[in-house]
Amino acid sequence: MYKARLSVRLCIAMALALKAEAASPVYTPAANTADRAAIMDTIREGTASASRFKVGYLKVVGLSGDKFAFAEVTQADQQAAYFFNGWALLTKPGNGMWRLLWAVRSSGESKCVGLQRAYSHAVSVAAMADAPMNFFSPTFLAHRAAQLPRDPQEMCPGSVIVGD
Repeated sequence: MYKARLSVRLCIAMALALKAEAASPVYTPAANTADRAAIMDTIREGTASASRFKVGYLKVVGLSGDKFAFAEVTQADQQAAYFFNGWALLTKPGNGMWRLLWAVRSSGESKCVGLQRAYSHAVSVAAMADAPMNFFSPTFLAHRAAQLPRDPQEMCPGSVIVGD
């Protein structure tokens, strides 16, 4: 009887572990890998940044062959004429190329409505991909929480760059 209970509990634990693993395959691509380089190149191209980035946060979640990436980056060369510091959401359909969905600069300001749309889109992508909230960086979540209750026509810190 004891062995039967133990094996049932073990099977349940294994099933829950597999379900949790399958539900949220979130990972961080290692430095100097092709996937990480492709993500950074896509952000550079989409934000018109020429220099390298310091990666503060990077997560990728897979969904039936499709992938989404969330990054928080700081441009290494802050003296450039144009630089990008902020967050980016990207997608990679199947075996295709990474595409920038949007990026939010942490500097500047724009109407809150654009930021609110970008944040809502990010949360819906995470829900669709069954990603946990740690898919997003803590600073992004804090910035989002501060902007959502504001009037959409008000000016908010940050500016949205829409990808292709």
